[in-house]
Amino acid sequence: MKLGNLISFIHIPRTGGHSLMRALSEATGERWALDDVEIRGNRLLRMNALGRGFHPPLEHCAAELNPIVISVVRNPWDWLLSLYHTNSAPKETFDQWLFGTGLRLPNQCQWLRDPHGSTPMPKRLLKYEHLQAGYDELAEELDLPAITLTPSHQSSPRKHYSTYYSPEFAEIVGRAFRKDCKFFDYDFQQEALPVH
Repeated sequence: MKLGNLISFIHIPRTGGHSLMRALSEATGERWALDDVEIRGNRLLRMNALGRGFHPPLEHCAAELNPIVISVVRNPWDWLLSLYHTNSAPKETFDQWLFGTGLRLPNQCQWLRDPHGSTPMPKRLLKYEHLQAGYDELAEELDLPAITLTPSHQSSPRKHYSTYYSPEFAEIVGRAFRKDCKFFDYDFQQEALPVH
């Protein structure tokens, strides 16, 4: 049986999904591309909440899911910063984007919501912050070869996400994305201080 018949991948934007799909393609010899795993019939040919690309949430393809559902999530503060750098920088400042667009985006839990409105946990939930380790565990479980993940998008080097938020803005994002924080066990972390 082809692995593509066992796995359904719910792709949340800016979480490393393209890197994971590329690794699955290499590991299985199967084509794991956006048009293969994410577009299931004309009803899913629609733009996502960010206005571009195809990232349908679980509720739009629940009837066609395979036995193993996987997804990747990311710390909400870092996720918003990545979305900003991808879509808006340098048109507006991060603060302008955050209050104009960022806080109106759906949280990551919404991508994983079933048609009944609940947020089921996928069989395999990987975290962006530990994506290689998550792939390695998935590969071992499915008897796939070890592959080193490579980034799909070239992002410019930037400081730790915490340096972009005032304490007030960090708290506002925490409230707006509290479901993500709760379901995926995230909190706002200050940049690690160097050890002297």
